Amino acid sequence: MELDLVVHCGESAKGEYLHTLNTVDIATSWCELAVLPNRSRQAVKSGLEKIKKRLVFPLLGIDSDNDSAFLNGLLVGYCEENGISFTRCRPYKKNDQAHIEQKNWTAVRKLIGYDRYACEEALRLLEEVYKDWRLLVNYFQPVRKLTGKERVEGKMRKLYDQAKTPYQRVLVSPAVEEKAKERLREIYLTLNPKFLRPQWRKLCWVGKLAGNRGAVFCLHRDGINQVKCSLLFGIGSRCHRETRLVWFSSLTVTGILHNGTKSG
Repeated sequence: MELDLVVHCGESAKGEYLHTLNTVDIATSWCELAVLPNRSRQAVKSGLEKIKKRLVFPLLGIDSDNDSAFLNGLLVGYCEENGISFTRCRPYKKNDQAHIEQKNWTAVRKLIGYDRYACEEALRLLEEVYKDWRLLVNYFQPVRKLTGKERVEGKMRKLYDQAKTPYQRVLVSPAVEEKAKERLREIYLTLNPKFLRPQWRKLCWVGKLAGNRGAVFCLHRDGINQVKCSLLFGIGSRCHRETRLVWFSSLTVTGILHNGTKSG
């Protein structure tokens, strides 16, 4: 599996802030995510342990960039103890990790954005979001794999296989045990993308509010149309909480009650 860290520092790298440990299996495109409180060696090791437990197939090897968060004695020792091969890409060669660099955008940035998240509440919220997001990405989002290239009239033409979801690729993989495949089928039968996507949308609305950078909007259902909105503002390692009301209709926030008046 290729792995990388996605930072959530906003416009400043000062202090501590959250990271997403992003991993992708090259053979099946199966993607797993873990939220880290910082980029320490222990945090990366703990995140990798969580991902390893969630995988339905054995983790045989990892490939990282040259970040010191990965290239250290703690993670190398962990891999040796668990029989995991550990390789790294060449310095300044991003194409060596093309699969994970693509997933950094499609699986993390498009969902979370580039704002700053630094508090414990934001960490717990992102963990809840990723629980449903990983199901949507792995079970219902098909991907194509490059199978070859050919030159046609002086132009390079890329050839792809038939688009399949990571779930479908795992089912046809001979490296995965039949017992694990059966467990995946059972999980798949309980999922419905029509309801799964709104589930994490109701849980998290990530964005900015009137100049307050790095605001995480945690929506808690309160009745049918009225939702309590807890705004978590991360500043360094501190977190300030506000509670306001938003009006919720068809999964779209149409207004925010601010100082007693409806805005937006």
